Amino acid sequence: MSDSSTPLHANPPYPASVSPKPTPLYLHVLDILIAIARRRWWPLAGAAVAVCLASLYLSTQTTRYTALTRLLPPQVRQNSATMLTQTGSLTGAGLANTFNGQKPVLDSYVAILKSRSAAIFVSDTLGLKHRWKLNSDDAIVERLSFRVAVDVGVNDIINILVDDEDPRWSAAMANTYVKALQHITQQIAVTEASKRKVFFEQQMREARDRLAVAEVELKRIQQRTGVLRLDGQVQQAMEEISRVRGEISVKEAALTAMAAFATPLNPDYIRLNHEIEALKEELTRLQAAPIAQKIDVAAAPGSTATATPGSLPESGLTYARQMREVKMLEHIYELFMRELQLTRIDEVKDVILIEPLDIATPPAAPSFPRPRRTLTLAVIAGLLAGALAVVVRELLSRALKDTTLRQKLKLLGLALCGKAPLP
Repeated sequence: MSDSSTPLHANPPYPASVSPKPTPLYLHVLDILIAIARRRWWPLAGAAVAVCLASLYLSTQTTRYTALTRLLPPQVRQNSATMLTQTGSLTGAGLANTFNGQKPVLDSYVAILKSRSAAIFVSDTLGLKHRWKLNSDDAIVERLSFRVAVDVGVNDIINILVDDEDPRWSAAMANTYVKALQHITQQIAVTEASKRKVFFEQQMREARDRLAVAEVELKRIQQRTGVLRLDGQVQQAMEEISRVRGEISVKEAALTAMAAFATPLNPDYIRLNHEIEALKEELTRLQAAPIAQKIDVAAAPGSTATATPGSLPESGLTYARQMREVKMLEHIYELFMRELQLTRIDEVKDVILIEPLDIATPPAAPSFPRPRRTLTLAVIAGLLAGALAVVVRELLSRALKDTTLRQKLKLLGLALCGKAPLP
């Protein structure tokens, strides 16, 4: 029987050599909730501090308004050069691409809107130098680069967003960028048409001068030989050969112009070469016909080849050769004249269709800063920071209750101070 006078702590439930288990450093979810409930003022205080800081931040920010203009994908109207491409004329043979290049893609229009030229156009139109009190175009371009955003949305819709302190100015600048895009694209179109016009005018003048000389020579031959006209079949064969030779001359001129910038591997260059070869084969076939042999068309003007049996007399042969030259130059002149007329139409025709989908209006609410969103995020961040502080405090409290950990921390402090005992 045990002695009732023996104290309870004289017989501990575990051996004296075994110490109690240390408090675990990890926290259960319920431990975290209990700790937050005990110190619920910490998250509330964190939220209050965050709201105060957010309010201070909002008071230092300048209110900005964002205006939005949306544009439909730019459409290129079919101009004269494109129609000639479908009809197989000189421009269709590749000269249109010589001057026009590839059709502008959507990225080109976005680049135009972001360009220096567009920024200067907007500045000159709205007087931004006077409004912002800036003296140089570089300063205007730099400021607009931070206020204007251009991107491509769904279905290739172009979005132009402009920020400003005044909602009316932001809308005005966004809409003026549309005018800048129209102005610049029209200038590019006119410039390309002007290049074609200069080329065709030069070629047409040369063809006209050569035609005038050939007509004078033809009239002189008529007066000298007395030949006024040729046989119907001979006349038809001569005109057909003159037409083919004229087309060869025009396409060779186009090939020469293209060689200034295109390599022999360029698809248009290759196609134009093939068309010239096909025309030369057609010319060879026409010259090999019996009627062509009869008038000796195959011989070059001024050739000393003798007439074959059944051929025209020498006087008729000279007249036929000169008539052939006149017909060929007339055909060349007509081709260049037609190209020049269509190019002049392109200069005054609006070939770029830029249609606004949404016109910018002065925004009613500011886009920056957004007080409601900023304060909401501040409250959430403050609550999370307060809860995190509670968890950290609870972990430190548990760690300090562990005797072994306290001893290790003490040894660490002594070691840092250089007073730790040697092992």
